[in-house]
Amino acid sequence: NMNKKMQLDRSSILNSVMSTKNRQYKDTVVNFELEIAIERDRMPQTKSKWLVVQGVKMSQKISLFLNDKATIDAGLKLVPWGGVAAHLPTDSLLDQTTTGMAFCFLPLPVKTGLPVHVNGYFELSSNRRDIWYGDDMTGVGKLRSDWNTVLLEDVIGPLYARLMVLTTRLVENGSSLVKYWPPGNINEPWQLVVNKVYKMLANEAVFYSAINNGTWLKAEQAYFLVESTQNQNTLTQVLLSHKIPVVDLPSHILKLMEDNGLPIRYLSPAVLKTFLQKLRIIPREDAVVFLKFYLTSPNPNTVQGLSLLPLMDGTMGVIESPASRKSYYVFPQADLALFHSLRHLTVDPTLDPQLIELLSQPEVEQCMNIRLFAMKHFPDVLDLILPQTWKGKDQVSLKTNNPVSQEWIYQLWQCLDRQCSDLEVIQEWPIIPTNEGYLCRINKEGTIVLRGVSELPSPVSSLLFKAGVRTLDPAIAHPDLARFVKSASPASMLEVLNRIKERGDDWNTIFQEVQVNERRSLRRFLEQHNWSQEDRSAFYLTVMWSLPIFEVFQVEGCFNLKENHRLASTEIDEGLLDSNFVKPVLETDRGFYLTLQVPQVNTVQFFKDYFLDKIQSANPDL
Repeated sequence: NMNKKMQLDRSSILNSVMSTKNRQYKDTVVNFELEIAIERDRMPQTKSKWLVVQGVKMSQKISLFLNDKATIDAGLKLVPWGGVAAHLPTDSLLDQTTTGMAFCFLPLPVKTGLPVHVNGYFELSSNRRDIWYGDDMTGVGKLRSDWNTVLLEDVIGPLYARLMVLTTRLVENGSSLVKYWPPGNINEPWQLVVNKVYKMLANEAVFYSAINNGTWLKAEQAYFLVESTQNQNTLTQVLLSHKIPVVDLPSHILKLMEDNGLPIRYLSPAVLKTFLQKLRIIPREDAVVFLKFYLTSPNPNTVQGLSLLPLMDGTMGVIESPASRKSYYVFPQADLALFHSLRHLTVDPTLDPQLIELLSQPEVEQCMNIRLFAMKHFPDVLDLILPQTWKGKDQVSLKTNNPVSQEWIYQLWQCLDRQCSDLEVIQEWPIIPTNEGYLCRINKEGTIVLRGVSELPSPVSSLLFKAGVRTLDPAIAHPDLARFVKSASPASMLEVLNRIKERGDDWNTIFQEVQVNERRSLRRFLEQHNWSQEDRSAFYLTVMWSLPIFEVFQVEGCFNLKENHRLASTEIDEGLLDSNFVKPVLETDRGFYLTLQVPQVNTVQFFKDYFLDKIQSANPDL
């Protein structure tokens, strides 16, 4: 496609060289698009299109070199001329990459490692198969090597940079330009070109951003993403939709830009935060993309202060430090119904699994107010759901004005079975359901709840109910519950009754509605136990002495044991006994009183210490 303009442009370079005096060349650079058609016998014609930039370039370094006495004495004929050619995409060859070759008017068998062809007025090696270059040369050889270095840096490098700028007018987007960027780590001396090109592009608009339907920016105007950024394409599109001038470039190009001093502004988490803080509203789907960016960055805590957390109730949560008074929770799917009232604090469970997994990492809890729900979080969560008036109470009623249903309590215990191995962490809350319609508190010192009460004799279970002992709802099960709720054995029964007593009421008040037959049934139930084998036998004896379940002679009712109470020998006529003597209703009672260490009085002691004293007090004259 050689036309008249192209011929004139090329002639201008020749004329510039021919008219030069005293080696003082003038800058003369031209560029043109060259189409080449290749025809071979019996083969279809192939066409290619090239952008060519060539010309004469002068610099202070070139001028000094050309006019140096050593150069003149060596008789070297040097011209600061060069050219570069880049293959332009066509419909049939959109992504073809050029394997750059070196030329000195004619092709050399040298692959430069550049994505463009390079032509120059080089000094060639003696076999004319390479350009003269090396660090260990002297004399004319060194001059020739130094000239090639100057030619690459001050002629080829600037021409290549100009080609890059011109290419922005010929390609549709930045991805098409990427293949023209010079790579790094190529063989010397061609690496000299690479470094020069990057330095010269520092202030050129050769960085493509799709913002505003496509814009070429200077490095200082753009924000670059690290290539390892997850979901980079999606993030880029969202950033562009918010008018953030982001540019996508491969990491090796960014590295070369940095190495050559270009002003790179990475879109770091902190930089993104400054943009997001200016936005009045961030769409939910965009917030998800931004949140992933922060969670996968080296400094995820930078997200603090941004409203990027999608919640179950449709709102967005502000992510703050772990010390924040407000926490958000990632609940297991099985527990979402249980914690439905905390939708405003629950991470949206419909988020994609990758994001849920990121939010569930231990590192997240260490730098944000987001918690993967676990056993240690039960106290805080119950604090948000249950009434504060319940906290610390031994029991509350489920019968009136209850903010949670019995079904909710059952769900809570299913969750505890899955998530909480140590019930002691929630000992401040009454959550143990009982058959009597109460919720009782878990306490490491024990509860007022027993299990298996229905298997006791009816009068005993009736007494326990009237005394305030609660019985465990049989629907509740947990491996750790046995530490706090005991089976209805004589020993655990005494422990529970004693806890009720310690709340402040006296035994007469506690047993106010308990009938005599029920007290007798409790006494007989306790008689069946071997108290000498208990580790806390002294404690149990003390409690049993205090219970108003014992009978005495000549007085109706039941009383607790006192120090003056005695057990009379069977040889003593019961008609002589008064209220100082306990009354064995059944023969088994006598053995129980002995177990309780009630002093036994024989006949001699009775007549000496009780009967005679009683007669004398009744008739002093005797």
